[in-house]
Amino acid sequence: MFVCLGALLFLLVVAAFFSSSSLGHMIRTLFELTERDSIFNDTTINNSPARFLLIFFFISVFSLLSYFYLHLESESFPLIGYLIFLGITAVFFIIKLFLFNMLGFVFLNPSVLKMAKETYFNIFSLLGVILYPLLVIRIYAISFFDHKIIDYIVLSLLLLTSLFIVYKLIRIFFNKLIDLFYILLYLCTLEILPFIALFRTYEIIVQYN
Repeated sequence: MFVCLGALLFLLVVAAFFSSSSLGHMIRTLFELTERDSIFNDTTINNSPARFLLIFFFISVFSLLSYFYLHLESESFPLIGYLIFLGITAVFFIIKLFLFNMLGFVFLNPSVLKMAKETYFNIFSLLGVILYPLLVIRIYAISFFDHKIIDYIVLSLLLLTSLFIVYKLIRIFFNKLIDLFYILLYLCTLEILPFIALFRTYEIIVQYN
């Protein structure tokens, strides 16, 4: 576990090095009201090593967090189990990106598709950075913190992130009432159900290991 956390910290430091001038702007754009203009600012993290590193960092942290909570009763930490979780999570997000691009190519103009992807990836990049220290505290600081408090914070953070994604999607895509139906359809088919399937896959792996 310590080796994994150390590798993730190194990955975060490298990502921060590549994106030190644009991380602040990435955070600001998530809370700006002028979505359609701010997303195309030249200082956003776009098509750069930092973008890939931050997304991979989130996938790695999310995988480790899921692996940890599904192995609370286990005293061992087999690295191969975590790598399986990591591989499944990476494939999951690659498929989501492919479907997102395919639907966007059919139904959206390129500028709106780019804006939606930038927002989506920025949210998850920031989520990974926030989850990492919480995961470290949850694993190593049990004697100083009530682990239930950390659990509630993590759960609340995930729920707030989900609500924030819904809010941002509405801000980007909602122009008339029918758009709300399409947004809800997207959330059910490409967000809620896939994540349920992902966690079900995690559970199956745990049962057979």
